[in-house]
Amino acid sequence: MADFGALLAPLRKSPKFLDAIETLLKLIQNLILNPKEEKFQRIRVTNPTLQQRVFALDGAYEFIVALGWEPEGEFMIMRNPDVELLQRARQELQRTTGYVPVTPKPTSPVPDHIAAERAAREQAMRARQQTDEKLRKQILAEAQADREANKNRRAAASQGRELPFGGQVTRYGDIGVDLGKGGG
Repeated sequence: MADFGALLAPLRKSPKFLDAIETLLKLIQNLILNPKEEKFQRIRVTNPTLQQRVFALDGAYEFIVALGWEPEGEFMIMRNPDVELLQRARQELQRTTGYVPVTPKPTSPVPDHIAAERAAREQAMRARQQTDEKLRKQILAEAQADREANKNRRAAASQGRELPFGGQVTRYGDIGVDLGKGGG
């Protein structure tokens, strides 16, 4: 069992202690109200606000690890939130500072049938995007092949014939079209 009072001792020495407590309380409160919500189970360690308000303070990292977050790359992840442990930590933070946060509304869980529909739509969209990408690549390859073929093609001589009278075309009849016989 974590001794949150001892873990908070190094934090208390910082002038930014209250900012850190406010942020930690918000993280903890979100997890207490929504323990299954993945977005509350992940903390990006490189987040500038968290860096400035929490991780920059001595003892903050140890406190977060004691809550159950585990380092994983640029994240701290809490796989199975222990709500009782989080409630004890929240009480200790509030007791230490006298700070009581505004309680956010819990997010309502998405019903299974709606989640399944969303997942199916997302999967269909990804499949369409993959198909579109394949088609785009195919069209680009064909266009490139056409450009290469046209580069190597020689201009052919015209197959046109000279007019019997050597003049210019001024009427349809000059080129053999008789509009009176349905040639137009």
